[in-house]
Amino acid sequence: MNTSLLEYRIAGLQRRLAEDGTAELGIRVEARSGLVLVHGTVPSTACRDELLEVIAAELDGLPVRTDIALVEALAPDHPEVLS
Repeated sequence: MNTSLLEYRIAGLQRRLAEDGTAELGIRVEARSGLVLVHGTVPSTACRDELLEVIAAELDGLPVRTDIALVEALAPDHPEVLS
């Protein structure tokens, strides 16, 4: 695939993530060795599933690798003891 076309498609995904508010989750999109690497963290499986749908829609037909980790932000179950 043409490098400029690949960069154009990546820019489209980044724009859509920014519009959806997903960009603030720390998702990164990069072109590497002829494929698109999408990596970062999300707070829930529902958010990851939504993100994967957006990726599939925007990058249809391109080789894509995703490395999206779940990071739950739970309230502590006990107070912190400082010594």
